[in-house]
Amino acid sequence: MVFIKELLPNPVGRDAGGEWIKLFNDGEDVVNLNGWQIKDLSGKSLNLAGNINPKNEINLKLYKSKIILNNKKETVFLYDPSGKLIDKLAYSNPYEGEIITTEEFSNKLANSYFASPIQAFSENLLISETHNLSPLFIGILLAVFMGWVSILILKKIAS
Repeated sequence: MVFIKELLPNPVGRDAGGEWIKLFNDGEDVVNLNGWQIKDLSGKSLNLAGNINPKNEINLKLYKSKIILNNKKETVFLYDPSGKLIDKLAYSNPYEGEIITTEEFSNKLANSYFASPIQAFSENLLISETHNLSPLFIGILLAVFMGWVSILILKKIAS
């Protein structure tokens, strides 16, 4: 069985070229992906080709496709060549760099005696080490300034 394993809808920094979807073949046989499609909620589609080996995944980079994963809310659908819906993965409001993982895969991994979630996902984590504190600093300065202005206005009114 082929299913949507995970996706990255909101890469750290610019989204252009960084979005991807991973498919996983959980079966015992090679699956020919010719005629398979991935679609988004807007109906845009990506035609698949090639093979996916048993117990393997493929990473579909979306920069060459018409599919754009929305940063707010989206559902991605996987169809076989006959048009039958095989899988779907929905998400809403992912933070930058968050990898959306299908619950089925997360549960299989958690129940596996040989796999560690930390080992399995550590190579895919995108964690931003830079923090832009300038909006916070500007907000604090603005709050202090407005507080002083309020005090001056109240003193003027009181006198």
